[in-house]
Amino acid sequence: MAKDRRDNKGKQPQRQVSLADKAGVGQSASPAKKGAARKKTDNTKRKPIAKIIIVSLLVILVAVTLGFLIVVVKYVWDTMNPKENNAPKVQVTSFVSTPEADRDKVAYYLVGVLGADAESKSEMLSVLCWDKQKKTINILEFPQDTYLGDSEDWTVRYLSNVWNNPKPLDWCETDRRQLKPDEIKDGKHVTCGTDVTQKPGSPPEQLIDAVNQQFGLPIDDYFLFPQEGFVKLVNLLGGVDVSLEEAMTVGEISYGTGVQPLDGEAALYYMNQKKDGVEADLDRIVRRRKVMSAVLQRLFRSTQEQLEDDVLGPLQKGSTPIRTYGTYQDMIEILLGGQAAEEKTNAPGMKDVPLSAITAYILPGEAAKSNGQWFYGTHKDDLVSLLNGSFLPYASAVTAESLGVNELAKTKASDLRMQIFSEISVEQSLDVTIASTTAAPAA
Repeated sequence: MAKDRRDNKGKQPQRQVSLADKAGVGQSASPAKKGAARKKTDNTKRKPIAKIIIVSLLVILVAVTLGFLIVVVKYVWDTMNPKENNAPKVQVTSFVSTPEADRDKVAYYLVGVLGADAESKSEMLSVLCWDKQKKTINILEFPQDTYLGDSEDWTVRYLSNVWNNPKPLDWCETDRRQLKPDEIKDGKHVTCGTDVTQKPGSPPEQLIDAVNQQFGLPIDDYFLFPQEGFVKLVNLLGGVDVSLEEAMTVGEISYGTGVQPLDGEAALYYMNQKKDGVEADLDRIVRRRKVMSAVLQRLFRSTQEQLEDDVLGPLQKGSTPIRTYGTYQDMIEILLGGQAAEEKTNAPGMKDVPLSAITAYILPGEAAKSNGQWFYGTHKDDLVSLLNGSFLPYASAVTAESLGVNELAKTKASDLRMQIFSEISVEQSLDVTIASTTAAPAA
């Protein structure tokens, strides 16, 4: 039986070996040798631990450095070698414009006057088709209550409300683009799993898209006037001469019937005043053609320098510019053509179109009710005939099936209220002195 070590209380067991013995140092070693032995032993312990720490730090440093280099090299490679399947560019929506092959022949512009404030519907909307080869301009005018129908593409049923009520877009922040309904499930983008967010829609692009879908017309640019901007334009042009069919009073000035010089405020009042109802709006459309004719005459007779320094330049640099994709230099080139176009001395301009070749049409249709509300419903077949005959000179013919029009009713023939501008125009006098205009007494 092994001897119980508890029998030698207070004594060192015979088989217990001292650290000095393990180090090869006898009991009789001197104090100096004992100290050296302890120092050697301590160093032997510390060296493996220090070595491990240093190696670990080196490994971590190398790993971090390699990771950083990999990220940098990948970024440089992706930048220098973009892939086709990278995330698509940001695109709010799309719309149809004139094919590039036809842009030297024809152009389409959306022209109008906006509401009195951000909550108001547009006062005037029309599409202008400029045939550059035939030197003609045809204008399709939309009544304020033109019916759009119930569609997922818009939040409103009136065309004139699209601008001030753009539909929010379903948006993927990862792909930076708008999503279609079939790309969304349970509030997420089915491709990448990103939560779908809402992005404000683009008023001009949604309005142009509505014209594309409903009426089959391409749009190359738009020129929409805030009301104050329209007033400024007329004043910068020196006013307009318009033949009034009825007397009117604007502010403290009374205007009689016949040809009267109007400043911007009076011209806007004359264009916008109307009684309630769809039919009254059609009368207003016909009336405002007189102002449009006068404005075009004054623009056409202006020089490039005048438009740059005195009219479009100041207007576009001011607080209420014309809403458009382009610049005022682009507008001048459209108006004057080769006179303003660098390296395009033969480029056509709208000024080359005589008033006798400018024709206006109201959208074919009639007043009709839907769910208790009055609208102006389009006559689809009549619209197809008008588009193919006057608005699509270089494009394939459209069909009733290709248009997005929702026809409400057709109980009578369409009244296009067609007019040629030379029949309603008034020869424009010299500039009106805006501050001291004295109108003829009211009849």
